[in-house]
Amino acid sequence: MALPNQVFVLCIFILVCRAHTTSTNNRQESMALLQWKSTLDSINLSPISSWSPANSTCSWYGVLCNATEHVIKLHLPEAHIKGHLDAFNFTAFPHLIELNLCKNHLVGAIPASISQLKALTYLDLSFC
Repeated sequence: MALPNQVFVLCIFILVCRAHTTSTNNRQESMALLQWKSTLDSINLSPISSWSPANSTCSWYGVLCNATEHVIKLHLPEAHIKGHLDAFNFTAFPHLIELNLCKNHLVGAIPASISQLKALTYLDLSFC
């Protein structure tokens, strides 16, 4: 009878460890997005004004996550975003495959740190 109890305890341990890792990874992405948001101008007109640590990052406007709650897409065309990308922490998003910020009011150079997005397959920063 001791073996089923040990298996049960092991399963619970694995689930708790997995949940902690997912939570930590998601928190890093969440904090990076909130930090970038804090550097933007006139966000009260933008749909991202509703981004809040009180809600799951995966439920935020324009944010799509995978099954492990990593941000894989930021889809924010015409989101009335005004500011720079130099405050965006690209290294916090190792799973990001799509970054769509077209038709916003982003100014300045595209930071070299954007090259840290190793999984990126789609990028749109146009204003057409």
